[in-house]
Amino acid sequence: MFGVSWTELLVVALGALVVLGPKDMVIMAGKAGTWIRSLQMHWHDVKTQFHESMDRSGVYRDVKGFYRDVTPDFPLKPPASPKDEGPQP
Repeated sequence: MFGVSWTELLVVALGALVVLGPKDMVIMAGKAGTWIRSLQMHWHDVKTQFHESMDRSGVYRDVKGFYRDVTPDFPLKPPASPKDEGPQP
């Protein structure tokens, strides 16, 4: 997660507990959770608007058509598993 290990997160959390104290730590954790949730909701809105605009403009359709022209076995089929090939010598 962004190059931060669990032990580093634990050290930061313990440091925050010492600096803020147990009462303020709970309040700050709640505010951080609210802030993270808000960021997630905004990011979801951005992705949704992006995909809707791509659908409206026909870019996805053009890419699928190009891919279909270039790839003879469109849509892609998953590779056969070894058990489907029959007995192995």
